Amino acid sequence: MPDQPQRLDALAALCSAGTFGAHPAAPGVALTARRGLTLIDLRGDAGSAGFLAAAAASLGVALPLAPATSASVEHGTVIGLGPDQWLLAGDRFHEGLAIAGGFLTDVSHGRAAMRVSGPRARELLAKGCSLDLHPRAWEPGRCAQTSIARVSVLLHALDPDGFDLYCARSYARHLWHWLTEAAAEFGYQVV
Repeated sequence: MPDQPQRLDALAALCSAGTFGAHPAAPGVALTARRGLTLIDLRGDAGSAGFLAAAAASLGVALPLAPATSASVEHGTVIGLGPDQWLLAGDRFHEGLAIAGGFLTDVSHGRAAMRVSGPRARELLAKGCSLDLHPRAWEPGRCAQTSIARVSVLLHALDPDGFDLYCARSYARHLWHWLTEAAAEFGYQVV
């Protein structure tokens, strides 16, 4: 079998672990580049019982059908992007999943993923995002396609203090720089 091509990390040169900013002893934000994550775009007819059953059997969880929602499994997350589109984010997803009626495309090479967490994560994201990120409006599992610092992102709430951001690879460096500059007042840790 030929060697699989190595996926190059869009943020590898920027992510030096350490604590930075105004409060290095107690950083309010943690930034993590999500390396090695596989991202699969799934398309299919949400009105087809056969497609939904095949997807649930293959993924281990029912596809989230309500707008702006997601579903978690042990090895990843299924994020609803639209009425017929989902993003599979995890380490065991691949294009060869047996989902009858589904179309799967690996988009890992064109996307970057990063995690923003900590007690000041919502404040940090609110600096560049027009969405109401208050916990009443953004409970865990909620997601939206929006912009942060003029970069189109998929924003996914993990828990009360953690978010995953997915963006086009070509904008990852800009978004990372913006996040580090905006987090400086809170103190931040690069994990």
